[in-house]
Amino acid sequence: MTFSQVIKWFSLKSDKEKIKFLELFLSEIIVMNRCFWSDPDTSSVEKIESLKWSNELTHRIWGLLFGLKRGDNNEIEDRLIGHINFYTKLSKELRSNLPSIIVLSVERFKRIEDKKNKSER
Repeated sequence: MTFSQVIKWFSLKSDKEKIKFLELFLSEIIVMNRCFWSDPDTSSVEKIESLKWSNELTHRIWGLLFGLKRGDNNEIEDRLIGHINFYTKLSKELRSNLPSIIVLSVERFKRIEDKKNKSER
């Protein structure tokens, strides 16, 4: 699944589903950050830079989530794209890891929804 496919998929979701996806995405970012920190092949300077920009991205995603929970879904897809594009330009670790993290988040979302749908039958 490409980034543009993920955004199209995301845009078709209800606000409640978007909230769930963003929560899963934030969870995956936390795991990614742990991997950054514990990578023996990454210098301390690179680790700090990666975590700094990942923290800023997390802050922006949290803001989107906060707004959605309060009914503000104004241009959320464009804002999400803008944040991801901006922060991946600042960190090579984000640039190389975030695409797979986004796809993992979609896959987790779909598995959760599948389980929910099966249990409701």
